[in-house]
Amino acid sequence: MKRTQIATRATLAVSCMAGTAFAAQPTDFKDYDANAWYAKAATFVVTNDIMAGTDAGTLEMDRTITRAEFVSLLDRLFKTYNKADLSQY
Repeated sequence: MKRTQIATRATLAVSCMAGTAFAAQPTDFKDYDANAWYAKAATFVVTNDIMAGTDAGTLEMDRTITRAEFVSLLDRLFKTYNKADLSQY
Protein backbone atom coordinates (compact mmCIF):
# COMPACT_ATOMS: atom_id res chain seq x y z
CA MET A 1 0.00 0.00 0.00
CA LYS A 2 1.39 3.36 -0.94
CA ARG A 3 1.61 5.85 1.86
CA THR A 4 -0.91 8.07 0.10
CA GLN A 5 -3.54 5.34 0.01
CA ILE A 6 -6.09 5.27 2.81
CA ALA A 7 -7.28 2.13 4.58
CA THR A 8 -10.61 2.07 6.33
CA ARG A 9 -11.51 -0.10 9.27
CA ALA A 10 -13.69 -2.14 6.89
CA THR A 11 -10.85 -2.92 4.46
CA LEU A 12 -8.63 -4.02 7.34
CA ALA A 13 -11.41 -6.18 8.80
CA VAL A 14 -11.83 -7.97 5.47
CA SER A 15 -8.08 -8.52 5.26
CA CYS A 16 -8.02 -10.07 8.72
CA MET A 17 -10.57 -12.72 7.91
CA ALA A 18 -9.24 -13.69 4.47
CA GLY A 19 -9.12 -17.47 4.21
CA THR A 20 -10.80 -18.06 7.56
CA ALA A 21 -14.00 -20.07 7.87
CA PHE A 22 -16.49 -18.98 10.54
CA ALA A 23 -20.19 -18.72 11.25
CA ALA A 24 -21.32 -15.08 11.15
CA GLN A 25 -23.32 -13.92 14.16
CA PRO A 26 -25.27 -10.68 14.64
CA THR A 27 -23.53 -7.90 16.57
CA ASP A 28 -24.87 -5.28 18.97
CA PHE A 29 -23.41 -2.20 17.29
CA LYS A 30 -25.78 0.57 16.24
CA ASP A 31 -24.21 1.03 12.81
CA TYR A 32 -23.76 -2.67 11.95
CA ASP A 33 -25.25 -3.38 8.53
CA ALA A 34 -25.74 -7.07 7.76
CA ASN A 35 -25.93 -6.22 4.05
CA ALA A 36 -22.66 -4.28 3.89
CA TRP A 37 -19.82 -5.74 1.82
CA TYR A 38 -17.73 -6.10 4.99
CA ALA A 39 -20.47 -7.52 7.27
CA LYS A 40 -18.94 -10.98 7.73
CA ALA A 41 -15.50 -9.47 8.31
CA ALA A 42 -16.90 -7.07 10.93
CA THR A 43 -18.51 -9.98 12.73
CA PHE A 44 -15.25 -11.94 12.61
CA VAL A 45 -13.04 -9.19 14.00
CA VAL A 46 -15.51 -8.30 16.76
CA THR A 47 -16.25 -11.86 17.91
CA ASN A 48 -12.54 -12.70 17.91
CA ASP A 49 -11.57 -9.58 19.91
CA ILE A 50 -9.46 -8.23 17.05
CA MET A 51 -11.40 -5.00 16.66
CA ALA A 52 -13.57 -3.21 19.20
CA GLY A 53 -16.31 -0.69 18.76
CA THR A 54 -16.34 2.89 19.95
CA ASP A 55 -17.60 4.29 23.24
CA ALA A 56 -20.75 5.32 21.36
CA GLY A 57 -21.59 1.67 20.62
CA THR A 58 -20.67 1.88 16.94
CA LEU A 59 -18.09 0.24 14.69
CA GLU A 60 -17.46 3.21 12.37
CA MET A 61 -16.26 0.87 9.62
CA ASP A 62 -16.07 3.66 7.02
CA ARG A 63 -13.77 5.80 9.15
CA THR A 64 -10.09 5.96 8.19
CA ILE A 65 -8.04 3.76 10.50
CA THR A 66 -5.28 5.38 12.53
CA ARG A 67 -1.73 4.06 12.72
CA ALA A 68 -2.28 3.11 16.35
CA GLU A 69 -5.45 1.18 15.49
CA PHE A 70 -3.68 -0.59 12.64
CA VAL A 71 -0.79 -1.75 14.83
CA SER A 72 -3.20 -2.76 17.58
CA LEU A 73 -5.31 -4.71 15.09
CA LEU A 74 -2.27 -6.58 13.76
CA ASP A 75 -1.10 -7.31 17.28
CA ARG A 76 -4.46 -8.78 18.21
CA LEU A 77 -4.73 -10.68 14.94
CA PHE A 78 -1.47 -12.49 15.56
CA LYS A 79 -2.10 -12.70 19.32
CA THR A 80 1.34 -11.32 20.11
CA TYR A 81 -0.05 -9.18 22.91
CA ASN A 82 -0.40 -12.33 25.03
CA LYS A 83 3.13 -13.57 24.31
CA ALA A 84 5.28 -10.46 24.36
CA ASP A 85 7.53 -9.81 27.34
CA LEU A 86 7.15 -6.12 28.02
CA SER A 87 8.82 -6.15 31.43
CA GLN A 88 11.80 -4.19 30.14
CA TYR A 89 9.51 -1.27 29.31
